[in-house]
Amino acid sequence: MQSLLVSGTVGPLSPAQARLMAWASRLPLPPGPALTLALRQFRIPARDRAWVREALAGTLVPSWQADLVRVLVSLSPPAPTGTPTLVLVGALETRSARSGAARLARTLGAPAFGVPGAGHVWNLEAPELFARTVSAWVQRDPLPPELKRLG
Repeated sequence: MQSLLVSGTVGPLSPAQARLMAWASRLPLPPGPALTLALRQFRIPARDRAWVREALAGTLVPSWQADLVRVLVSLSPPAPTGTPTLVLVGALETRSARSGAARLARTLGAPAFGVPGAGHVWNLEAPELFARTVSAWVQRDPLPPELKRLG
């Protein structure tokens, strides 16, 4: 592998986050409103909502959510690989995702940048910036100036 770009990162959930997520997964929220909330939280552009809604539909099953919590609690940071790695996170992402991205970058000794005005799926919100960022990173060119260094 010549280079790696990591985006939308998250670290292990804290016990408090895990309890909150487990509690929320048991709420009797009908799938329609739950999907609408997820689309809003993830800032999905209108043009992409139909296919993202379909993709997320299966994730609202309580057993799936419980499995997700178990996995997120048990995550441990990867070991540095020597592969040039770039860590990116939307500036409007959750605090845990932003801090997880910064933590991952420190662990890997990698540069980390926030994407201004973007959330979890910033590749859908800013596809041109995403394409320029990937191209620059892979070709070892300067990164787009819109990106803001974390930490």
